[in-house]
Amino acid sequence: MKLFRLVSLIVLGLYGTITVPAANYTCYATSVGAIARAARRNPSPAAYAKLTGLNNSGQAVGTFYYSTDIPFFGFSLSAQRGIFLVEYPGAAWTMANTINNLGEIAGTYADALGTTHGFIRKADGSYINLTNPGSPTSSLNVYGINDADDVSANVGNHVFVMDKSGNIVNELNSEAFVPAVGSVNNSRVFAYLDLRGGGADLNPDGTTLFSNFPGIGDLQLSAYSNPWGLNNSNTTAGFWQPRGGDATYSFVHSGAAFPSVTCPGYETDGIENKTMVYAINDSGMLAGNIVPTNFAVLSFIATPTTLAPGVLLSNTQWQFAAHGVGETSGPGTIYVTNTGNAPLHLPNLVNAPFFGTNAAEFSVTNTTCPLALMVGRSCQVSFVFKPQAPGWRTASLVLADDAPDGPHAVSVGGSGLAQMLLFKPASWTFGGHPVGETSGQGKIFVTNSSKQAVTISNVSLLGANPTDFAITGGSCVGSLAAGATCNTVFTFTPIAKGLRTAILVFNDNAPMSPQSIPLSGYGQ
Repeated sequence: MKLFRLVSLIVLGLYGTITVPAANYTCYATSVGAIARAARRNPSPAAYAKLTGLNNSGQAVGTFYYSTDIPFFGFSLSAQRGIFLVEYPGAAWTMANTINNLGEIAGTYADALGTTHGFIRKADGSYINLTNPGSPTSSLNVYGINDADDVSANVGNHVFVMDKSGNIVNELNSEAFVPAVGSVNNSRVFAYLDLRGGGADLNPDGTTLFSNFPGIGDLQLSAYSNPWGLNNSNTTAGFWQPRGGDATYSFVHSGAAFPSVTCPGYETDGIENKTMVYAINDSGMLAGNIVPTNFAVLSFIATPTTLAPGVLLSNTQWQFAAHGVGETSGPGTIYVTNTGNAPLHLPNLVNAPFFGTNAAEFSVTNTTCPLALMVGRSCQVSFVFKPQAPGWRTASLVLADDAPDGPHAVSVGGSGLAQMLLFKPASWTFGGHPVGETSGQGKIFVTNSSKQAVTISNVSLLGANPTDFAITGGSCVGSLAAGATCNTVFTFTPIAKGLRTAILVFNDNAPMSPQSIPLSGYGQ
């Protein structure tokens, strides 16, 4: 896979058609206002457009949305033909979702009753209506078309490929999850995604070609992966979101690699700027959307160049020393060098770089890496470890970069110590004493086994018979330096006969606080 450069944009403002130079290209661009004027309709302030289809001639199709998730009409965009509208005759609204190499456009429209149907717009401008093969009066949504007019569609949890005679030739019918369908290629392989997270490409024989981003060992690192685009080489394109965040990143998947997609001049950090790819053609051109900081959504077509960045990591593994639960380590640091001949983009370093079993226990504290790292330059990433439980803790620092063999990962790990304060002895028994007689002193030693100071706020007595015991001295209230030891002194004065018990309680800012030491004695 190669670095992607911006070729065409729809700049979604309200100010007409403009031309924008980007990455040594002249970019054809048009605004929401221009599309709306072509339709003789007024756009709302929340209007935007989404490019979801692209053929080998570079012709893209998409849908104009009046506001969030409310489709309005479809359109086609190309540098050669400009913009023309795609509207099924008499429809309440039309979505132009996909286009094949014959220039035939497929999508979904809603009738006056709100029932959705599929359609194919032939190259001559005529329309073919597509209905639900199981129930012609029920809803059908069409998202992909190949050169034989096979379409990918879904009805509820049933996603399938239907030929032009209405026969289902590839399908997935799941009660276990909620699937949605993407593109279909000439081999009748179609892309689908599980709306709970994850996605795959399904062969007609039922085998799958693709799973969640990224394929690093058996790690499933994303909260969801949306493989919308699929070409005739079974290369998939889409976007993904990491677990525990709302960042969004794009990818192209071929073989074992999942390089990200960045349009120069529109570098993305995944949160303030998001890139979402919906379509890929046989030459590797992409179509999709960029959501920049100001939310003026941009739709783009990107074409690959012969340039590509490269990644050299100073370390592929990093092991921290053992630390107490809740204790923050000193920083680990790796260096990233761009060894290629194009800028290297590292969009997720600050927002979502750690994945895996204990990802929440590792965090980036500092990075000198820009969104675009120039050729031959290096930058560093520093990160820390804060174990939340005892034992071996692991994660992966994943660079969602756009190098051809991306993403790249550093395995990180460290041990969490069970507790930072050690108590010796772990309990104290006074033996028998006459009622009303005070015993000799008992003493508990407390050692701070961590590498940072611990503050003990108070030491108290609780339990069944706390008034039979008394704290008479010691040095444990206050700050206890790393490696230091203090002690607490106490006595026993039984006020009744029989077994008398209490708990010596230490309240502090160490993990597992408060800690308890059992005390006992016998009244005679």
